[in-house]
Amino acid sequence: MFKFQKYEFPKLGYVKVPRFKIGAESEIRLNLKSGYSSDDLLKALINEKFLEKVKTNVISKDKKEDYKKRLQFEVAELSKLKFTDYILLVYGVISFCKENGIANGPGRGSAAGSLVLYTLGVTQVDPLKHDLLFERFVSAARTDIKEIDNDIYISSASLPDVDIDTQASKKHLINEYLNSCFNNQTCAICNFSTLQSKVLLKDVLKTYKRFNEDDAKLVSNLIETKFGKVD
Repeated sequence: MFKFQKYEFPKLGYVKVPRFKIGAESEIRLNLKSGYSSDDLLKALINEKFLEKVKTNVISKDKKEDYKKRLQFEVAELSKLKFTDYILLVYGVISFCKENGIANGPGRGSAAGSLVLYTLGVTQVDPLKHDLLFERFVSAARTDIKEIDNDIYISSASLPDVDIDTQASKKHLINEYLNSCFNNQTCAICNFSTLQSKVLLKDVLKTYKRFNEDDAKLVSNLIETKFGKVD
């Protein structure tokens, strides 16, 4: 006889972090051994990029040890909080953009506080030079993680945000790249903004130099409001 069974939703409100993979050529270049972990890959990439920055004097040799110490701390934190694959995923997107002439921003928000992201070339802001805190980007106190069937799920509320501001006209190429990486098991979120009559008129008037803030507000207030809503 068929019986109903209570089903729990442990994944609801959590984001599954996909495993990031690189090509065989990159594995050879980075000297990765068979069965390497995501942490091994991240460390190898950071070592490669770090040496490049030191060699080109982007990071001065006299500050080298300070940068190494900060990188070791960040890598350990990212590994402990299970964010390694997420960081690698973002790195993969930025690398794809650079290889295909897709413009992206220098990095903003809390992500600019990560030396790992700066070293990987995801951001262009040196957090040590500008005294930026890594803890604003990632913190154990704000992180909620579940491990289910060997997969990592991070609470959507605690997932660190990396604002990379990619070129709008070529976003479809990035979507195609991600779909190819994860066998079309991806989704995308879009945002539509609308302006009501009062706000719209005020913003339009402010674009003309002869209308100041007070004038624009005075004119927009002529639009009738009923029960708190604009017709």
